[in-house]
Amino acid sequence: MLATLIDQLAATRTARRRSRNLRAGARPMSAGASWSLSLGPAWAWAVLAVVLVGAVALAMHARALPDGAAETPGAVALGALQPIAPGLDFVVPRESGISLTQHGGLALLV
Repeated sequence: MLATLIDQLAATRTARRRSRNLRAGARPMSAGASWSLSLGPAWAWAVLAVVLVGAVALAMHARALPDGAAETPGAVALGALQPIAPGLDFVVPRESGISLTQHGGLALLV
């Protein structure tokens, strides 16, 4: 099924290229033919735009961090989650591992 889809896409691409070349060959060449600048495929520009937007969003979020966020211990940084689950104490153990605690309808994975 995948091979059929790939073959069909290749055939469509070939047909488009042939059609474009036939149309280009039918046009009369004028003495003052204008030159055009090809900027490449549109999908490459779209990918570049998405990457740039992501980089800008990442930079803006990094600038919004508090000044001492890099030096803050984990337990203090988890205090930012208090508005989501008010009244809960977040405890981060020193040893590595995963702990799951249930607080009413809320499950906390640390």
